[in-house]
Formats: sequence, C-alpha cells, structure tokens
Amino acid sequence: MTITPEARNPELDSVTLKLVDVGGDLKTFTEYSYNENFLTPTDGFSFTIADDGNEFDSWVVDQIKIGSEVALYVNDKIQASGYVDAFEIRNSRSGGTVVTIEGRDKLSTAVDGHIDPRIKFKESDTLLQILERVFGEFGFSVFTETNEANRNIITGAVRGLKASKKGRELKSFRAAQLKPFPQEGAFAFASRISQRFGLWIWLASDGKTVVVSKPDFDQEPRYRLQRKRGAASSQNNILEGGARYDGTDQPTILYAFSQGGGGEFEKAKLRFGQRNPVCTAPNVEDIIKRYPDVPVKGAVGSFAFNNKRARPLFLQDDESKTQEQLEYFAQREMSLHARKALVCHYEVAGHTCNGQPWCVDTIVDVDDDIARVHDTMWIQSRTFSKSRSGGTKTSLELIRRGSLIF
Repeated sequence: MTITPEARNPELDSVTLKLVDVGGDLKTFTEYSYNENFLTPTDGFSFTIADDGNEFDSWVVDQIKIGSEVALYVNDKIQASGYVDAFEIRNSRSGGTVVTIEGRDKLSTAVDGHIDPRIKFKESDTLLQILERVFGEFGFSVFTETNEANRNIITGAVRGLKASKKGRELKSFRAAQLKPFPQEGAFAFASRISQRFGLWIWLASDGKTVVVSKPDFDQEPRYRLQRKRGAASSQNNILEGGARYDGTDQPTILYAFSQGGGGEFEKAKLRFGQRNPVCTAPNVEDIIKRYPDVPVKGAVGSFAFNNKRARPLFLQDDESKTQEQLEYFAQREMSLHARKALVCHYEVAGHTCNGQPWCVDTIVDVDDDIARVHDTMWIQSRTFSKSRSGGTKTSLELIRRGSLIF
C-alpha cells in the first residue's frame, strides 16, 4: 500500500457541521475538535466559529438550541450524528464575536438517562429483546451485529464481510433473569449485560443504528502509516508520535471464579484460567499444575515480555452465571491489561489517508523505523482537530490486533 501525495495535503479535506434542525451548514471554523474512542460510549465534539463580517451570529445564535440535531461530515462522508449539549457566545473588542458549539453523539441520551427501576426481564428474554426495550425508550430500534456497513459509510470505501465472520444472532443469546442496579444508567445496564456475551455497544455514524458486536481484527488494512529514513522518507505521513512498550501490571495468568465457594477459588463451582498473550514466565506452568481440573485457554503470541517470575491474578465475578460468561469475563479482564503492552499515538496531517477518512475499528499498516513498529495495528480512537496554531490534523491511538476482548 502506497501513500499518495494528496493523502498528505490537509487542505484537500473539508469539514462540514450540518445543522439538521435548522437546515444550514457550517464549513468555516477557527478551531474544532471531534473525538471518537471505541471504549467511550459517546463521541464528543466542539466547533468554534468567528464573525466573518457576514453576520453569521444572527442566524446561528438565533437558530441553534440545546438539543439541536447536528451531523459531522468529512469530504461529504458522514462521520457522526449528535445533539448540541451547550453553546457559548463571546465578544471582545479585539476578537469580535465568537460562538462555540459543543455536543455528543445521539447515544448520549442513553448514557445520561437511567433505566426505569421497575422494568423487569424474563429468563426467556433474548439479548435483542432486552436491548430493544432499553434503547427503545431513547428512540433506537435498529440493531446490527456487524460494523462493516458503518465502516464503509465513514470511509467511502466498500469492503465485503467475510463469510467466516458471521456471528451468532442477538436473538440467540438468552440471559438469566435480570434487574437493573439502583440509579443505573440505561447504557451502563445494557453494556453490563452485553459484555456477558463478549459484545460491546456503540452507535453508527447515521445516528440511528446501534452496533452490538466485537472489534474486527481480521479485516485487511485500509490505511498505512509510515516513518522511514533515507529515500523512502518521501512516503512518510507521520508528523509526530511513537510507541509505548509497557510491562507494568501485566499478569501472567488470570484465574476467575464464580458461583459459590464462599469467596474461595478452590471451592467455587465455576472456574477458568486465561493466559496473557503478551506476557510469560518460566514458572507459570507450575501454577497451572496446581489446579489440573481448571480449564486454561490462551497462548503467548510472537510479541511478549519475558518475566523472571509469574504474576497470577485470582478474580471473583458474581455476575457470571455460566461457564461461558465466566470465560468472557476472564478474557475481558485480561485484555484490559494486555492492550496496554504496546500502544501507538500518532499525529497526521488532515483527516484522510488516500481519500478515506480515518475510522475507528479498522486496521492500519504501520511501518515506523524510529519507534520500531512494523506491524498491522487496530485503530482504537481518532481525534479530528483544527486550530490556528496547529492546523488541520488527526490524532490516532493504535493497539495490537486481538488485544481487546469483551
């Protein structure tokens, strides 16, 4: 994959904030910031416009309201849909009138709002039925188990879904009888339940479709990040940044237990062991042999830290009611450690690479001689920004493929 000269020209990327309720478009900004992190339930944005001599403030300030619907586009490709949370109007003799619009995507309503404590679910209810009742209160009725269509819309580049990636349907997941915690947010409740089945919840760019799925680590790379020396540097597109290698807080093996035992691992009904794919030690097998009846999964990958002694963890999870749920819990807890082993932060010019806006839950081919990263990485977060001092840029956070599990 090569990087075209146009891919390094931020002036070719246009950003539009559509005021859906008003019917107008904002295209000229003194600064803006839009952040999407896979692990953050809602995307946040802030756009600032200044008086250009055309009395912009009269129609923006008069028409924009708290709760107004907006949509963010990059080069006519929709990136997010949300609501205005706040706006500020400032004026000074030297700077004139300045308006800043802040907000989050539409899932913010379910994040802010609590679930009705009277709501009850049957033991026979499927995960889909639960999600329909929870999110239906906030106007969401469309659910999908794959993020592929959303990625195609955001990037404008259509990629097909591999047949082998077809997962279990949401209506096949059946949860035990559930009851919300006191003062529990609607999204928090739905997320807590979906994670029992190894799934995460996020909103598609159209603001209508709720994606209930997993990170896709098996797709082909859509982008390339390069920082090389010599003649090959003409293809470089990394402005700054690098990689952090971190062996801190990396358990060698994690044991999880649930269902009885009075808080004692050896007496619990459900038990499971998960190896750390990025950490190993000579004596880890000795620990595993102590519990020959406990199933252990996971293997050490090609990228791993070698410690002198094993660091085992023993965690209790009363929420897990089945062995499958306990395994998801253990894998998720281990991934919270393993994903920190190698994290890359890069800054690039503009918001696209070879015509495609940078997109979360996609793969990028990284060839960085300075940070010693030569691998395909998964995009966990993106931040589009513009300022008078910094120009138009995108900040990316990357983690290793397979290192985030729910």
